[in-house]
Amino acid sequence: MDKPARVTVKRINEMSLAFQQAGVLWAGIELELFTRISEGSATAGDIATALGTKPEATERLLAACVALDLIEQKDGRYSNRPDVERYLVKGKPTYHGDWALYHKGDYEQWKNLASVIRPPKDFYQRVREDPKVARQLTVAGYHSSISAGQKFARENDLAGVSLLLDLGGGSGVYSIMACREYPKLRAIVFDVATVCAVADEFIAQAGLSDRIKTHPGDYLVGPYPDGADAILICGTLEPRTSDEHRTVLRKAFEALAPGGTLFLIINMLDDDGKGPLEAVLSNLGHVFSSGSWGGIHSSGEIARMLSAAGFTDLKFSDFVPGTYRRVVAKKPR
Repeated sequence: MDKPARVTVKRINEMSLAFQQAGVLWAGIELELFTRISEGSATAGDIATALGTKPEATERLLAACVALDLIEQKDGRYSNRPDVERYLVKGKPTYHGDWALYHKGDYEQWKNLASVIRPPKDFYQRVREDPKVARQLTVAGYHSSISAGQKFARENDLAGVSLLLDLGGGSGVYSIMACREYPKLRAIVFDVATVCAVADEFIAQAGLSDRIKTHPGDYLVGPYPDGADAILICGTLEPRTSDEHRTVLRKAFEALAPGGTLFLIINMLDDDGKGPLEAVLSNLGHVFSSGSWGGIHSSGEIARMLSAAGFTDLKFSDFVPGTYRRVVAKKPR
């Protein structure tokens, strides 16, 4: 008898992030990227020059187009896929780009469909410093991460760990699941004050206030609590620049007890930069940020950062296939 198909969140995630794929397609058409490639601009540098675009942003857009199978790359040279060459090159009688762009005008209506059906409530205001917004994000983060927190506790041996520092720990869900699994474990959730206030509530509800404490602070600036023989960093580095990645990893190394373990769970690019698709699109999305860009790094880049900070015995594995990868690293005794 065949086993029933395993139910996952994959299809829902793909639908909720489909706008990223549409944005890549529209950008390629508006910039006439596919037309320039068809005309002979083949390398990333040539394409950026032909388009008059920023080189780094151009490389990220090209990587997204490769991941979406709009173009292909071989030996540093790009070419259009057959359907793109036929339908998205300006001047060809089969050009379909104008029709594809026509639907872009509908996006504003569709993204606000809920507000047409039911006007948004006041607490949806997008002010990050507002405790109400912090609560909304932290509560959502807790409920969406319960399974991942259980997976972390189940798949990592914390039997010999006495104190876990959950760096940028948000709702504390990972610490809660870990402490439930390991009765002798204590944890500290380190995050901004508005988030810690909500995390304290989840910790109390779990009956773990005696073993899990929160510590308000900025992990880029303030000192970290001492004494942890394990540190968890899950997802909090992605919006940060490369220099900020290095700062946090260095500070984590300094705070970690000799012989301690770092658990780093983060979105990573493949070393060739062509996948996974979710990481490629998330990396491209950071060009919308003002000021210094954050971004997704490859496994090789993460390995070099960890080694530079002093970590050894790096072990990489998939945590959520296609989304998050996990690194377990050691601080020498």
